[in-house]
Order: sequence, then C-alpha cells, then structure tokens
Amino acid sequence: MLTLKGIYQNGQIQLEQLVTSEKPITVIVTFLEEATLSSPSWSKTNEVMSHFQASLEKNYRLGELLAK
Repeated sequence: MLTLKGIYQNGQIQLEQLVTSEKPITVIVTFLEEATLSSPSWSKTNEVMSHFQASLEKNYRLGELLAK
C-alpha cells in the first residue's frame, strides 16, 4: 500500500508525486476537509433505483430456479 497527498479541484485529483504502473491500480480517496456532494435529481435517483430493483428481482428469480 502506498499513501500519497494530492489536491482535488474541478473534478480532478492532482497527486504530489508521479505513480507509474503497468496495470490499473485500485485507489481509495479520502477527503480530509469538508466537501459538499452534489445530490442527484429525483429522476436520476429513481432511474438508478429502478435498475437496482430489476437486478435484485433477476437475481431472486435465478436463486429460486437454482434452489429447485
């Protein structure tokens, strides 16, 4: 594990040091100062929840079929 400092501004993160890797690396970003999250619109939230519900229903039906 490697810890680096950086700055988040205008939707981008600028790290204080360059990191090189031949493959993608999973990262965790922690905001040390208070940040305001923009809340999605009601229609976008509803759309996301509809996809989530459809996924749950599909997995539930698959689980029922596999249990038989």
